[in-house]
Amino acid sequence: MFRKPAEDDDYSARKVVKAKPIAEKYAKKLGTQFATGKEFVTSSSKTQTQFYGEVMRNEEKSEVLTEDEKNKISAKILKAELKGDSELVKKLKRKLEAGVSSAEEPPTSKSKEVMLMRRDREGNILPASSKKSDRDRHGEGSSRMRREYEKSQDLDDMIKEEKTGTSADQLRLFERSLVKSSKIRRHDDESVDDIAEMQKGRKKTDEKDERKREKQAVKDFRYDKEPRLESNGVSARCLKSCYVK
Repeated sequence: MFRKPAEDDDYSARKVVKAKPIAEKYAKKLGTQFATGKEFVTSSSKTQTQFYGEVMRNEEKSEVLTEDEKNKISAKILKAELKGDSELVKKLKRKLEAGVSSAEEPPTSKSKEVMLMRRDREGNILPASSKKSDRDRHGEGSSRMRREYEKSQDLDDMIKEEKTGTSADQLRLFERSLVKSSKIRRHDDESVDDIAEMQKGRKKTDEKDERKREKQAVKDFRYDKEPRLESNGVSARCLKSCYVK
């Protein structure tokens, strides 16, 4: 006794498509192998459903759902369960699980952040980047009076600035003061444009000093090594002798 196959859809729904005749001018170019054409079989509705279901499932996995979207999908699942639509419930649950799993995946970025360190003149290791200054917290249109009265530099900040400063910083400040003093004009000769140019030059100088400090910190930074210690010749010889066994 013969039984009907369980996967009857895979056999009955397939159709054989006959090859159509090809023109002689194209048949000569194709050769004897492809001159007669090729017959092919169309896929069944079941295989098409499986294929497009996998494609839709892969697309759903790539989407990251927000909390609002998750709540909406959960509400749709509840409504579908009350109506008894099991297919819609399965589809929505797959979408919800795909959104949750994709959100929990760790980022694939390989970028690595490294904090640059430096030594002060007393040998203390400190971060190379300082906190934002007062001019960074205010916009371009803020008044000079407001910036002066809203300074947040307390006694601890001034002591830290005094201890972490080097001789090169002091020489740079002295040089800058000399340049400014040479450009000082009398108050009756100054105009609004002159004051604006002075403020612009001050900002450019501060940005230039910040770039120099960052460049020096990157130069001094070494992986798996201690930061370089600025010292004189005697201290350098003593330091080298300590490493000699």
